[in-house]
Parts: sequence; C-alpha cells; structure tokens
Amino acid sequence: MEKILVIPHPIEISEKQIRFLKDELSKYNVKLVYYTDEPSNDEELINRISNANYLIIAVLPLNADILSKAKNLEYISITFTGYDHVDINYCKANNIKVSNVAGYSTTAVAELTIAMAIMLYRQLIPQYLSFKLSGDKINKPGREIYNKTWGVIGYGNIGKKVTEYAKSLGANIIVHTRSLHPEASNIDFVSKQHLIANSDIISIHMPLNNETKHFISFREFDQMKDNTILINTARGLIVNQEALIDALINKKIAGAASDVFEIEPPLDPQYPLLHIDNFLALPHIGYYTEEALEKRADIGIDNFLNYLNGKITNEVC
Repeated sequence: MEKILVIPHPIEISEKQIRFLKDELSKYNVKLVYYTDEPSNDEELINRISNANYLIIAVLPLNADILSKAKNLEYISITFTGYDHVDINYCKANNIKVSNVAGYSTTAVAELTIAMAIMLYRQLIPQYLSFKLSGDKINKPGREIYNKTWGVIGYGNIGKKVTEYAKSLGANIIVHTRSLHPEASNIDFVSKQHLIANSDIISIHMPLNNETKHFISFREFDQMKDNTILINTARGLIVNQEALIDALINKKIAGAASDVFEIEPPLDPQYPLLHIDNFLALPHIGYYTEEALEKRADIGIDNFLNYLNGKITNEVC
C-alpha cells in the first residue's frame, strides 16, 4: 500500500535534494507531495496534511487541533533545531515520532553572534546612516572586544563555537550552563548571578523550555553593568521583552541585539523594539546561510529515510 510524504510548505530545499528524495522514495513505495507556497490558513494546512503518513516541515506551527486531523500521521521530520512550534505532548500521546535537525547552523549562528557584538560595539549602523546622510561620522567612539568579559549563557554546540570565536578576539570568557562539562577544564564556569553582574557582553545560547522562559528579566537587567550589551540568537521568550524595553529605554544597559522575538517574523512594523535606538533587530537570519540551509535539508531527509529503515535519528519523541 502506497504511503504519502507531505512537505506542506517551503523548507528551503534545493531541486537537487528533491530529486534525490524522490529517487529514494521510489524504493519504499512512498509518494511525495511538495507545496512551494505557505498555507494561507489552518483549513488549507489541514487539507494538505490530512492524508499524510509522514511530514517534513521547517517552522510551521502544528497544534493539537491541526495534528488531530491527520489521522494517518506517524512521523514528522522537523528541519529545524527548535521544535516548540509543534505540539510534542500531542505527538507523544498519539505515538507520532518526531525528529529535529541539530547542529546544522552552529557556525552560522555563532558567526552572527560575533557580528552583532561588533555591530553594537562599533556602532556600525548608526555610523553608516550618519555617513550616508551627512557625509561624516557620529562623534562617539566605539569599543573593542579585546580584554572584555564575555559571558556565554549555555554551552552547547553554539555556545562552544561562540566561546572559540570570542577567545580569538581576545575576550575573557565566563560561562553559565545548567549542564556539567567535565571535559572543558579550561573554561571558567560561573553562577548565573556572577555572569550577569560581571560581563561586558552577554550572549544567550540555550533552548526555550519552562525553566528558561524569561531567564533574563527585570531582576537580571537591574544586576547588569550599565555598559553591558546583550545578544540573543537563541529564542525570543528567554528574554522578557517588557524588561528588555525597560532596560534599553532607561539605559540600564548600553544596548542589545536580537535575532529572535516572542513571535516569528514578519513582525508588525510598529513592534516596540523596532523603534528603540540602542537595539539592533534582525529578522531571524542566524541560520540563514546557503551552507546551513543545504546541511539542514540533508539532515532532515536523512532523518526521514532512517525512519523508513526502522531507525530514529535526532529523536525528539
């Protein structure tokens, strides 16, 4: 009996990868249905996935109500590291296996983290705009990363890569993590409070869950030095957005940069953070490089083919 794999929205997959996937599926009597546009509403999404046995998705919200309409669904391959947009509890309760893609964007996100710190420290956007409009610089010197204390929150693959890059620029690294890393004997692991109070630069590289939601909030901003900058390339809800706005407007910190927000872009142009001068906002592009997207799709396809062969890789549930 033929089964159906549905890719219900664009997932940044190349024609070469689609051809490879189709060739592989022919060995398993699986039909591919691939949509190149986003569903306009939940009803359209449900129509796309209602007969699916398998899904490959990126950042497509799948709540319990939507998933319940896919009666034949047994497996979801998420071509993304985060999976909070899928109702995992529903999947567990209904024996739907889920895999994600970890590690595909480590280099891309780490590079962007460093770039955001440099952009804030050297005021690249204000200087560019001033030069473009007036032909001259803003009369305010930038700062150097060399010999600054860089606090890394989270020591997974991205946190480790940021540590490597920041060290190469001469920063002094301190790390706070909830996990033990006995192999990292050369790393200065510190408490959350110590990192918050002593860092010149703080970057966040932890997953979003019930324990990490609003990990940085009003109390933490009150404990930071007034020349600290905060960089978030992890998840928007790890930082309390109201507390961040308060800290920026009242100059509790020198500035912040974020590639992630409470909701996934596109944002309303009137979104408050977009109109604060000492805040650098990017539309979730940390993972968005040619190299990372190719790797992401490759891993997502491999996860699915492994499932067909009776092996679950990068298992979420």
